[in-house]
Amino acid sequence: FPSHDNTIGYTSFQPDIADRNNGGIFLETGFGMYWGLNKVYIYENLFRYIASPIQFTLWNNMAINDIYIHTNIFNGLGHTGAALTQNLLIFIRVDNPLTGLTVDNLNVLNNTVYAVGATATYGIYLLYGTITNLTIRNNIFQGFTNYPIYTNTSIDTLSIENNIFYSNGTNAPYHGITPTHNTTQNNLTSNPAYTTPGSDFSLQAGSPAIAAGIGVGLNLDYAGNAWNATPSIGAYEYGSSPPGPPGLPEVTTTAITIYN
Repeated sequence: FPSHDNTIGYTSFQPDIADRNNGGIFLETGFGMYWGLNKVYIYENLFRYIASPIQFTLWNNMAINDIYIHTNIFNGLGHTGAALTQNLLIFIRVDNPLTGLTVDNLNVLNNTVYAVGATATYGIYLLYGTITNLTIRNNIFQGFTNYPIYTNTSIDTLSIENNIFYSNGTNAPYHGITPTHNTTQNNLTSNPAYTTPGSDFSLQAGSPAIAAGIGVGLNLDYAGNAWNATPSIGAYEYGSSPPGPPGLPEVTTTAITIYN
């Protein structure tokens, strides 16, 4: 399942709770289906003014494998009502019974996340299943009222490297259960210095994100320009300009829901 080059969301924050009426991409498998979600690629999208941009919902004994979420811009995350834990960047949930879920090879790479202007509680929010090979690199997380990354489940082989955590409630990940083989390093807490915060997320000269990333095998940034050998953090390589409006129709009124 590929999803790319879309504009998903609204032109302003909505008062709705984080449901399909105020969400982005929902990938869901239901009761009686015994396969999971495999080879999902979500990249080069603009998500704007959405409470819950990406959500995976599965039944028991299912698997999520080979998920790549990269080079997206999340501009505005949350809603104008009271704080809800559903205001999350990436959320993996399980419908009852809560058993048997496995997640392997989940990659979140070179995304720009600007959760400013409304109530957004957590960024990546992982509570369920057994997770192996979780990689979170080269992202900018800004504006969450609590943690940019929150986990409370079993994780083996975790990489949280070369991200910027700025102006969040706590500028660090939280783990309710200590991961095994955890590499968390080279993360910054400086202002990323966007050209125009809230509209132009390219990097100003002197931004701490410039050449502060780690190679992750991506070819092009959000504007379609090549990454440098040592890439910048976020969705733009330094020197890129924001692209013009996408040629494809915008998705602005409802969520994309995939039932497997």
